[in-house]
Amino acid sequence: HRRTVRWQVERGDSGRIFAAAVQGKYVAIAGHGVMGGLGEIWIIDMTNGNLVRSLVDVNRGHRQVIASLAWQPAPPGNADGDKDTPADGKTPTHKAPALRLASADVEGRVLLWTPDTTTGIWSPRTIVAPDRETYGPAVAEALAWRRRFLPLTFLDHNQLLMPRYAGTATEPAGAARWRIQRFNLATNRSDVLAIDHIEMVTTMAASDDGKQLATGDATGRVWWASFANDANAPSLKSIAGPRRVALSLDFSDDAKRLLVGTTAASTVVDSPVVATLEWFNVSDATTGLQSLSTVNVPS
Repeated sequence: HRRTVRWQVERGDSGRIFAAAVQGKYVAIAGHGVMGGLGEIWIIDMTNGNLVRSLVDVNRGHRQVIASLAWQPAPPGNADGDKDTPADGKTPTHKAPALRLASADVEGRVLLWTPDTTTGIWSPRTIVAPDRETYGPAVAEALAWRRRFLPLTFLDHNQLLMPRYAGTATEPAGAARWRIQRFNLATNRSDVLAIDHIEMVTTMAASDDGKQLATGDATGRVWWASFANDANAPSLKSIAGPRRVALSLDFSDDAKRLLVGTTAASTVVDSPVVATLEWFNVSDATTGLQSLSTVNVPS
């Protein structure tokens, strides 16, 4: 079936959608908003195309273009986290997803949105302040063009992951260096994982069991991290390069394969410009990450 969602579009970038995230029957979309301001987020019921809620907060919300969205996974033992009907069987006063939504904008601000189960109104909580507050005006200005990407992902129900600026690199000289910040929503504490990236982190993905993480950057490097033996010091392996920049990563449902989607680039002179989708075996990383198959996608 098909449903139409009317998201307003104007001149230039106004109306472009840069982020989308799906959880159950709900999809959240955002980007360069028009009607509700730059940082507007829409939550839509995919079964009927109806708008569930527009997330806008003039005081604590986003004031800039949204770069990424990520739904909080359901807690263990509750796979149906998006059900509308309460456990007592009574009809809720407002239908809304039961879980929370993380969002990040091009100024570096990361928010966590939580719905009120009675009114359906969503309120934002600041997880990371804008770069100007976090790192200072000079660093914020240097990072501005690198904030085209600010991926978010949940490692599990309580652990939200995001890039964290870690200074400048020695090679190449002056390039931005990043690590992965892990924020625990239950304890309100964060730590930084020793997963190094250069210039900008372009994409991240976690396996459904919360034991694996994959991250990619602007140099084409892709890191695979396993938390199976140590939740605080994951074992790391890098997919061999040189490679095109990864824009999308995803794990199979059984967490045994990793799908890497890259940017479009010509492979030989005068060849059609293609992007690639490549499967890697991550079920036994003791022998390295093995490429299983590659598909070229004409652009």
